[in-house]
Amino acid sequence: MQNTTQWLQIIVNTSADNSDIVSGHLESLGALAVTLQDGADEALFETVPHSESRWQTTKVIGLFDNDRTLETLGEQFAQQYGGNCPSFEIELLEDDAWERRYLEHVKPMKFGQRLWICPSWIDATPAPDARIVSLDPGLAFGTGTHATTSLCLEWIDRCDFTDKTVIDYGCGSGILAVAAIKCGARHVDAVDHDEQALLATANNAEKNRCRDQIEVFLPDQFNGDSADIVFANILAGPLIDLAETLAAVCNSGANLILSGLLSYQYPALHNAYSPWFELGPGQEKEGWILIECQKR
Repeated sequence: MQNTTQWLQIIVNTSADNSDIVSGHLESLGALAVTLQDGADEALFETVPHSESRWQTTKVIGLFDNDRTLETLGEQFAQQYGGNCPSFEIELLEDDAWERRYLEHVKPMKFGQRLWICPSWIDATPAPDARIVSLDPGLAFGTGTHATTSLCLEWIDRCDFTDKTVIDYGCGSGILAVAAIKCGARHVDAVDHDEQALLATANNAEKNRCRDQIEVFLPDQFNGDSADIVFANILAGPLIDLAETLAAVCNSGANLILSGLLSYQYPALHNAYSPWFELGPGQEKEGWILIECQKR
């Protein structure tokens, strides 16, 4: 009879401020994957790369090969962490048990009225008029998306994309690019400095059967036409530096959607973009804002 693969899982109960430290210790011990989960049933949009949002009470979970005993792993973690080690538990998981527990935390998410982000293994249509983006999460997917991405997805849901051209500058996983196509956009140019992000975008476009409508580019390779709608969900510093670049790729009258910003950063963005755009008031969620701009 074939042996079932087993894994060791260590679950560390900690705070938001300490979660990165715990994750680092688990990685140093050889964790194959480190995930974050809500430790206190707290409503929160999940973290994404380069964001700092966390649940205030966080479970940091490390998955390890079964090449040591439970006791040894516990001793190694306590020693690696040193003083004031947070409480933790360790358990042995069968292969199917780990997968089942992981999938339990991945649910369809609704943004606005009709836009849904769903993992590919969920077959049911969440609503008759749903626009579904099929997006398989990575190991840190958790329960949702960061507030900055959520603001962009809600904007996409209420926008008329019919026959529009789009640029997603800083595309990441391609979630905004695919969502724009699902909502009626004709074509999206997806730009990112990270080649892995471009690969993820291309793969997600393929899964959503819209690869022929989405092209991917490194910034120095992008010489595409200007667009009707441009997204830049990055951070304030790079957005300020990119003001002239983004202005150049917007058609006259185009919408530029800036996200990845904290509320207090609005004046700096207004100063950077006002030579080319009319800027609307910031739309706020959890301290983050989205700014809708229109090209003159």
